[in-house]
Amino acid sequence: MNQLPDLPNIDPERLDLPTAAKLEPVGDLDHPPRILMLYGSLRERSFSRFLTFEAARILEHFGAEVKIFDPAELPMAGSVPEKHPKVAE
Repeated sequence: MNQLPDLPNIDPERLDLPTAAKLEPVGDLDHPPRILMLYGSLRERSFSRFLTFEAARILEHFGAEVKIFDPAELPMAGSVPEKHPKVAE
């Protein structure tokens, strides 16, 4: 596992492989890990949405604080002016 796969588009000097020491928290944390999750479909029954909610359940099981961004109320790109309240929000 020490050998890198063939990645011709990646400079190996810039590919920083994670180690347990690098994943140690810096300083004292007084809250669980906070994770914002996004999905890329507006359909009610999409695999992207289902996968996001299932991943959130697993992360919460491990103690993370998870929020899922719901894009349903956002206007479609180019459908409203840039000063629309939801775009500004």
